[in-house]
Amino acid sequence: MSIPGVPDGWELVRIGKPRAGDTAIDLRGCVIECMGGSHLVAPIIRKLPEPLKLREGGWYERRDGKIVGPMIVVTEGDHRFTADGCYYYPNGTGSGLIERLEIIREVDPPKLTYRPFANAKEFAPYRDRWMNVKNQNVCGKAGSYGDLGIYACDGSFKTYQEILEHVVFENGEPCGVRVP
Repeated sequence: MSIPGVPDGWELVRIGKPRAGDTAIDLRGCVIECMGGSHLVAPIIRKLPEPLKLREGGWYERRDGKIVGPMIVVTEGDHRFTADGCYYYPNGTGSGLIERLEIIREVDPPKLTYRPFANAKEFAPYRDRWMNVKNQNVCGKAGSYGDLGIYACDGSFKTYQEILEHVVFENGEPCGVRVP
């Protein structure tokens, strides 16, 4: 709902004495930035934020502080978007039971964390994957492996902790177990 005298794209915050840093409407109807306190009462306004537009693959913060994503279905109109099993309208408001869980802003994707492989059994599914030593042009597969680490093709032994710190799989993923 628009309020007479408040410009489009702005909203009324309060009516009162402006403080330094407030944006107000002066007696002529002009939008002014207040430098200091004033003895005059005026409408205090603020610029409305750009409307949120959800995008496929985006990660978002909900009003309850939870980070949700990635968005997996993005359509236009009144269709819903899904993230973490919840439904959202294109503007980020929740549907049905999750109305109070509206999305308030886009955030960076959470950083994935990894831990070293615990033993040979945990490493076994990865044994045939190519690995690269970070910052070097060295690539290979594990020559053999055990509960403490792997033997590289050159015969050197590396613990699973050392592998996590210095080696990545060919696709750039850290050489370890992803921690949810």
